[in-house]
Amino acid sequence: MLQDLTPIGGDVRLAGFGYGGGVWSFGSFTARRGTFTGNHAELEGGAIQRWGGAPLLQLENATLAANTAAGNGSAIATAARQRRVHGVKHEQHSRLRQQRRARR
Repeated sequence: MLQDLTPIGGDVRLAGFGYGGGVWSFGSFTARRGTFTGNHAELEGGAIQRWGGAPLLQLENATLAANTAAGNGSAIATAARQRRVHGVKHEQHSRLRQQRRARR
């Protein structure tokens, strides 16, 4: 469990491997009182990428703001079997592919 975590401005742009701009987790993931702001993933999970069939993704009293991803999950991309989200604020996330298509 992580408490008072504040990933700001993470930017993952590795060719074919751009996941989890703020946090990339392979196991169960719990964050309390975290702030995930302005993170970017070239593929998925602008703020948080939780891979695999781990049992749990849990966020408590967290803020996710202005995170982006070119693929799925501008804030969170997860395959966790169970998700618990309590007291979480989401603000101003964007999926970059949709924005690019809209400009054409």
